[in-house]
Amino acid sequence: MNPSDFLCDVLEQAVERENAYWKRKILNADFDRIHMAIMIEPYLSWILDGTKTIESRFSQKRTAPFQKAGKKDIILLKKSGGDIEGVFEAGSVYCFDCLDPHRILMLKDQYNEKICGDDAFWQSRQICRYATLIEVNSLFVLEPIKVKGKNRQSWIAGRRDCFGVDDCI
Repeated sequence: MNPSDFLCDVLEQAVERENAYWKRKILNADFDRIHMAIMIEPYLSWILDGTKTIESRFSQKRTAPFQKAGKKDIILLKKSGGDIEGVFEAGSVYCFDCLDPHRILMLKDQYNEKICGDDAFWQSRQICRYATLIEVNSLFVLEPIKVKGKNRQSWIAGRRDCFGVDDCI
């Protein structure tokens, strides 16, 4: 499953719904990478309704999106076990390593208003050594785009060179 496989569907919806920003971004290939974030509720709904403005990923190992996501990248939002329901442009991206419980508490204090994590969320992150925080910009809520196949990853990083606008015509 390559995230770039779904850009034609996003472009089609941008054209149909007259979303000039997303039409221009895709046609001009104004991004370096395309990512697919597999999301669970309530976090997906909170991004889609604008409540959650930073997507966060914590891990014990250096796994994507750590040092893979960058400003202006395209992030597809796929519901776990379901469809792609939205897309956003990455704003500022912050990567943190060598985390310990004290540093995680500092991240909670500084960013939780935008991450929307409850106490259980933050407690489960205490063992993580790495974090990636991605600001949500230019959100576009989509009509669901079907995704065939299953993948156990929670984040899939692709590349722009896997996508050609000619594939959409």
